[in-house]
Amino acid sequence: MNYIKLLILLLSFTFLFLRAYAFGWDFTIMGSISEMYDDNITASSDDQEYDFITYLMLGLGINHEGRFQSLTLAGRTYQQFHINNQEDNYNSQDLTLDYIYNSSRRSRFQLADTFNHYPEPRSFEVLFGRTDVRVGYYSNIFELTYLKTLSRYFSFNIRYTNQLYNYSGGEVCDSYSNGAGVGVEYSWNNSNIIYPFYDFTYTKYDTGEANSEQMAGIEYRHSFTRQFYTNCCIGGVYIITIDGTQNTYPYLLTSITYEIDENNTINVLFIKQTNVVGYSEDPFENIRISGEASRQMLRDLSLSLSAFYGYGEYTLSDTTTELIGVTTSLAYDIKENIEGSLVYTYTNNKAEGIETTEYSRNQVILMVTAEF
Repeated sequence: MNYIKLLILLLSFTFLFLRAYAFGWDFTIMGSISEMYDDNITASSDDQEYDFITYLMLGLGINHEGRFQSLTLAGRTYQQFHINNQEDNYNSQDLTLDYIYNSSRRSRFQLADTFNHYPEPRSFEVLFGRTDVRVGYYSNIFELTYLKTLSRYFSFNIRYTNQLYNYSGGEVCDSYSNGAGVGVEYSWNNSNIIYPFYDFTYTKYDTGEANSEQMAGIEYRHSFTRQFYTNCCIGGVYIITIDGTQNTYPYLLTSITYEIDENNTINVLFIKQTNVVGYSEDPFENIRISGEASRQMLRDLSLSLSAFYGYGEYTLSDTTTELIGVTTSLAYDIKENIEGSLVYTYTNNKAEGIETTEYSRNQVILMVTAEF
């Protein structure tokens, strides 16, 4: 309930601010209605239930562009109605805030905050590693960054992060974390950028235990052309776990982006890492591969396809988890501000440990969204 009060307070503050500084502010009203068929709402292998679910969304977006600063705020509330399982009806919210202040021509402050209150994960990246799919949660991620351009070739940034996770029920750990980091960027030409960095994160759980994580690495970006570029990162992660165990793990990242033309784009991402997670005291050693392709088939018709594969192991409990996910979407611009879409999502989530659980899930969504 405290998170709902925080959300209302933030929105109220924004409206008061707008009343005093109304000039130059743009408003966007957002809304959507969708119907979903879910063949396994229980996310279970032996107790599957299907359901039809109606989703209503109403949101407000605010945007301001000034000479030295800019602000973007978007808040949405969602209500879902189940046909067969009305006890699962749920109201959820999210809020995103981005603020940039240019203190000088070479200095900039960036503030970002993302608040989510959902009944279950809404992306494969968030779902990966979790077997307790049907546990509602609150999360808030706050980031404050200072960027300084030293010359044509050099710049650096200093950042602070705070993350808060609160889960319904007592089977999953609640947690909060604080982190700080620094990075230096060297651009010797328009095609090559090197970025060494260091980050420290301290995560404390509601059990009173804590994990700490230190990560250092170097990232390299090369642009073959304006439309075709790649990022590579190599580094190490040093983790002290709740039992005092100290270990160092490798970190590898490779991504490729190819904007074939204005109508076709392909993205591929590979990550190998061991990281501290907010829902478990057990560090998570994992590999994940994801890809996305989009195509503007006609002036008003677009198609997108995304795929995700992840395999990981919790280092203390020896529990392994594997996730396969595919989403395809067909979108049509009905009018200038109204879009219709048809979305299909397939999920296969498996965990092996003291017990073995696995389930498959198919979801089909028909949606109409509007912005004014």
